[in-house]
Amino acid sequence: MIHPKTLRLATPLALAILALGTPITPIHTASAATTTLQDTKATHVAVNKDDEPLRCGDQDIYYAITTLNQGTVLVAEGTSALYTKVRYPNTLGAFVPANEAQAIGSGDRIRLTAESRLRAASNLRGLEGSWSPVFQSPLPVNTELPVLSIERDEDGNVTAYKVRPPVHPTTGAHPIAYIRTDALRPATQAEIAALGNIKPAETKPEQTEEPQSEPEATEAPISNELLEDTKLPEPVETKPEPKPQPVTQPVTQPVTQPEPKPAVIQNNTPRTVDNAGSISTSSLEQLESAFASARAMPRAELDEALSELRAEYQRAIDDAGDDEGLVKSLSQRLAWIDLRIETRDARRAIDNALAQADEQTQALRAKIDQWESSRAYTLVGTINASSVYTGDPLPLLFRVSAPDPITGIERTVGYVAPTDAADPRRFLGKLVGIVGPAVRDDQLGRSVVRASRIVDLSNQ
Repeated sequence: MIHPKTLRLATPLALAILALGTPITPIHTASAATTTLQDTKATHVAVNKDDEPLRCGDQDIYYAITTLNQGTVLVAEGTSALYTKVRYPNTLGAFVPANEAQAIGSGDRIRLTAESRLRAASNLRGLEGSWSPVFQSPLPVNTELPVLSIERDEDGNVTAYKVRPPVHPTTGAHPIAYIRTDALRPATQAEIAALGNIKPAETKPEQTEEPQSEPEATEAPISNELLEDTKLPEPVETKPEPKPQPVTQPVTQPVTQPEPKPAVIQNNTPRTVDNAGSISTSSLEQLESAFASARAMPRAELDEALSELRAEYQRAIDDAGDDEGLVKSLSQRLAWIDLRIETRDARRAIDNALAQADEQTQALRAKIDQWESSRAYTLVGTINASSVYTGDPLPLLFRVSAPDPITGIERTVGYVAPTDAADPRRFLGKLVGIVGPAVRDDQLGRSVVRASRIVDLSNQ
């Protein structure tokens, strides 16, 4: 587990950009961006991979608006070798601060009281982390917009409206977002036809004369229907394919200190924090990806993953420091995890009251107790793959489970980290004895053993 004090510092420039709660000037201005991202004729494209971030700017350091799955159809308006500019799907919604608008009618629409370029909605930080505009030119005062949802503070006061971004009523420009060019392919005719015929969001700017009908669209192949009909994934329904086991690699250097220190397990992409405790965008996105994957797991796998997820979210909250907005967002996830843990523990309590260990389980438990009491092994149990600690993005660890002495139900008793001397993958599903230094992880409530030797006990 990566202790906060052992984490590498990100570069000052990247951390300045990643201060998501503070409006900043993007690295690319509208004029500078055209030197690398060239405008093109509007074209239908489709996403060719799952969990691809749709960002508010044309660099990886810009915050993610959402993640898109394979087959999602977009309209591209410009491209470069790295990023493609696409029309912002208005099913996502964009933010308007409450001090720039007023609700009208029953509250399902708002009227702008100040010019606004609308803010691309951050999927991690809400209004506080949403600073990037979706238009180059602001929408005029008195423009009316349909409301998708209302943001409120802890006291119930309205802080912002999430609205459906329209086609600009004066310039005809579409709201924009960005996605990596290598994550796109040309859309098929069947995919384009499946979008349907839905009209775009309407705007009602201030009018001093009799309203005139909008001019006919000049881009015959492209319909504004895409703004309404973009199919976006629901995290609960997404069931990601199992990830292949990573290539064998050493996880950490051998411990040279005579006394054990807090476990330091190297990760493919370690979490980065600055001196004030702010966490990088990529680390937050990786944590959210692990959370979404866990929610789609079968109950048995989710039960085992909950404690691991809780440990990582608690670590992220500790790293967030004084960033109240980030702590609030992470705490909401933590509350969901705690509720599931409470349900899991209640269910297990019932199982404990009803279950009776059979003779085979009692015999196995007796053998484990005998091996552990002899101190020949640091940990004894069956090695299983972890659903959370897969090596990408979190560290590579394997669960060690053993039957509960009362119920006979398998429980996680510790974790083992691979080393050059011993690879746990050779013993998946087998009863083993593990030798090596152990370090207690307080967040997990379990010990992590760096294996120097693993012995197969399944035939003993």
